[in-house]
Amino acid sequence: MKKTLLLFLLSFLVSISFSQTKEEKNEKTKQIISQLKDGCLFVRLATSKVKIEALKNAGKRELAEKVEKEQYLENLEIMNAFKNHYTFGKVYFIYSDASEKVMMSNIDSICLNDKLEIDYAISPNCKTVFTAQIGQIYSTTFGSDIIGLGLMNDQFKPLPTYFPGYVAKRDLIFFKRSANKMVRMLNTKLQETYTKYGSK
Repeated sequence: MKKTLLLFLLSFLVSISFSQTKEEKNEKTKQIISQLKDGCLFVRLATSKVKIEALKNAGKRELAEKVEKEQYLENLEIMNAFKNHYTFGKVYFIYSDASEKVMMSNIDSICLNDKLEIDYAISPNCKTVFTAQIGQIYSTTFGSDIIGLGLMNDQFKPLPTYFPGYVAKRDLIFFKRSANKMVRMLNTKLQETYTKYGSK
């Protein structure tokens, strides 16, 4: 009898603990999705500066120009994907070498225009700052770097695993999602999450 009562009590306590954990996750999700809706998303774009400079220093100017052009086109693809498919909130674009400024809340004079040039006239007014990146990012779920689109906070740290802020680049074994597809999927996830949590 005592053993049965003890097991029941333990089960009850575990149940309460799980419920509280779920409530905390729901509350945190509600907080994040609301802040993201009212805040700003800064998409970080790579520059490949180190690689380009190394090629130039090695006398491989043509190859350096090729890498620079490929990086430009890749960044343009990412920018257009967000401009065309991210409707959840305000979005801005920065180069990776401006990351430290974002982390220090210095977000003036770092945003890029449609030509991927720094436009000093762009002065974001943000309640909260989030960041995003397409490429190699750290996944707290897998505990390692993976390829995809991921949302991060203003310190470029991944959002909690239970928040729908990640889309893998690889769909199945042989298929890869485009930037357009990943951004569309992310936008849909965020809209659904906002409907569930943010509008309450």
